This record gives sequence, structure tokens and C-alpha cells, in this order.
Amino acid sequence: MPPNANDYDSDSDDDETYDDYETEVTLGYASTEPTGDEFSQLGGHPVILTCFPNSLPCDFAKCKVCSKPMSLLLQLDAELPAEFPGHERKVYLFTCRQKACRRREGSVRGVRWTKVTPVTATKPSDRTQTTTDSEAISSKPKADLGASLFGAKPAGSTGSVNPFAPSGPASNGSGNPFAPRPVPKSTPLSVPAPTASTPSSEPTDPAADLPATFASKARIAAGPSPPPTPTTPWPPESDFPSPYPSSHIAAEKEYITPPPKPLDPSALPPGVRLLDAEPEGDGSSGSSKADASAFESVADKTFQKFSDRLAENPEQVLRYHFRGQPLLYSKTDALGKTWPAAMKRCGKCGGERVFELQLVPGAIVELEREEEGFEGMDWGTVVLGVCGRDCAEGAAGDGVWREEWVGAQWEVLGK
Repeated sequence: MPPNANDYDSDSDDDETYDDYETEVTLGYASTEPTGDEFSQLGGHPVILTCFPNSLPCDFAKCKVCSKPMSLLLQLDAELPAEFPGHERKVYLFTCRQKACRRREGSVRGVRWTKVTPVTATKPSDRTQTTTDSEAISSKPKADLGASLFGAKPAGSTGSVNPFAPSGPASNGSGNPFAPRPVPKSTPLSVPAPTASTPSSEPTDPAADLPATFASKARIAAGPSPPPTPTTPWPPESDFPSPYPSSHIAAEKEYITPPPKPLDPSALPPGVRLLDAEPEGDGSSGSSKADASAFESVADKTFQKFSDRLAENPEQVLRYHFRGQPLLYSKTDALGKTWPAAMKRCGKCGGERVFELQLVPGAIVELEREEEGFEGMDWGTVVLGVCGRDCAEGAAGDGVWREEWVGAQWEVLGK
């Protein structure tokens, strides 16, 4: 496995070099070609799958500033079976396109949908199993979180050891982690039609073989869930602004070039030494200038790191790393100064929120490719933080909708 870029040892005496380092981040790229994932997309109309008994509440897709319907930035199949067994997860990002709402809190919103299928423990039917059965069980690879990204099944569901390999013939051979399994047919902005109450004929979920989780036991002990709160029904397509152009999303692991090794003073020629930069001037005026210079230096370094990292893979539109760290656009704005405390705790369970994904400027290029002028979106990055517990009380039947935390870092005006 290639070394992690974050663990690069600059003091190593090894002469071995690598062209690329694999990070723990998965990158998303806009694609005009289908990727095998019928759900994940950039732009377009939000897709409400027919498997959703409850449609997305309209209130979640309205701007908190002007109360008008917003446009879809992103919808993503975000299942993580290794992290949350039995949980179906989808996430959405919306933005308001009214000029007066820009840069205001509530003009960009994030929503998560979770449905829980209880995971039950199973016992062997016989203590004595055949050698063939034992070998088959022992040969199964351990679940890989990387294989779970954006709806992938655990690695044990396929004979391939590639964490981004397809999970069955229905995947059409795609190696895209956003789309390793088929999804039900979908209709944009539609509420699912009522169906007859017939027994389900869906195949058994591999997660059903896992032991019962603490969360599932706690949910059973908690008793029946309260009746759902009435929500505003989803409006017709005509009530929404014209959607951004829609793109499929292809995914790849992030590879970057290794950082340069710092200069070793012992390797300098005789008589040559390194000097630290001295602050210019003295007194209060000089101190003030030095403080301002230091502030600008921090801002410049953060933005430079952001720019350099994106330049490694310039066409990326999305960065995904559940429980990871975002690539900050600035450390001098409200979000940058207080990260990660800027993420408010979950409003439902009170649990800690964690970073899941961020959109980067490449997404703006794709979303506004048909627009003219320079009056469009002006954020540097949009960060989505979600409940670290994936709380879903009442989700065992119809699934639940949760608003999650969204933070935007805006371009600096006048620069």
C-alpha cells in the first residue's frame, strides 16, 4: 500500500521515491457518461426514489432567508455498511440562487435521509460444518470502509479485493464506488405512488448476517416511535428555479505528489548556514505591521495549501472523507477560526457531528457551465457535517429526514 501523504517522513534516509501518495480522501468528478449509479448526481432536479415511503419535506429545500425553493447542488448515495450496518443513507445539498441571499446563513442547506433495517444475529444450524463451508467463511475478506463509500457493499460481498470493485453483475463492470449496486427506478420531484401491501421479495441483505448492534437493541427497548410530524408536501417542478445542469459523479482515490524534503543544514557547503527571517522595524508601529504581516501570512498559507492540493487533481468537484478533515479555504473567517467547533451538535440526538464531504470550486465550473457573466456562486468551499451516530429514531419503517450542518467559506471580496 502506498504511504499516506499525511504520514510522510521528511527525515527518512531512504532513497526510495514515489510518484504519488494515496490519501484517505475519495474524489468526485463530474461525468457526462453514466457511471452505473442512478442516484448520485451534481445539479439537476432532486431525485426522490420510489423506495422512499416519505418524500423529501419541502421545508428542507427552502431558503431560510427568503423562504423560496432552492436549487440542488448535490445528491449522493452515502451508505457506509461497515460504519452503520443496516443503514441506508442519502445526502443532499441545496443552495438559494437569489442574489440578496448570498453569503447569508441558511442560503445553503444540507439534508440526510436514513432508513434502518434491523440487523439480527444468526446461529449456525449445526455445530459440525463441512470443510468446504469453513474454508468459504474463512476466505471472506474483512469489511473495508473504503468499499462502503457512496453506497458500495462490504468487500465480503464480492470476490474482488479491490475496494472500488463492482459488487455484482448488475454493476455493469463499473469500478465507481458511488455506484456498485443497482438502485430502484426514480422519478424527479415525485412522491412515490401507493403500492399494494405484498410481502417483500427483495434479496437478503448481507448485513443481516452481522450480530445485533447496540443501537438496534436500544431502539427495540425504546418502544414504539411517536407519530411523524406533518410536513409540507413536495411542490411541483414548476415551483422551483431552473435547475443547474445535471452530471453523473465518478469517483477515484486521491493521489498527490509527496511534499519536498526540507533542506538539511548538515548538507550545506562549508561556510553556508540558514538564517531565520528577521522582523522589520521596531516599536509599536513595527509590531503592528508585523502582526498584520503574520495574519496575511496565515491566510496566504491556508489558501495556498488549498490551491496546491486542488491543483493536483484540478477537475475534482467533491472531496469525501467520513470522519476526516476538510481542506479549508481560509483560516481567518468564522468557520476557519473555530473549526471543528464551528460544527454544531446534532439537533436531534445531541451527538457530535463529523465531517463527511465538501464541494470545491470545480463544482461551480460544472454547475454554471451554461451561464454567462460573473454573477454566480462565489464560495470557495461548501462543507457538510453530519451526525456522527447517523441518528435515525423512527427510521426502521419509512426512514427519516434530518437537516445537517453546512458551512460555506466565501471568496474574499476585492481580491
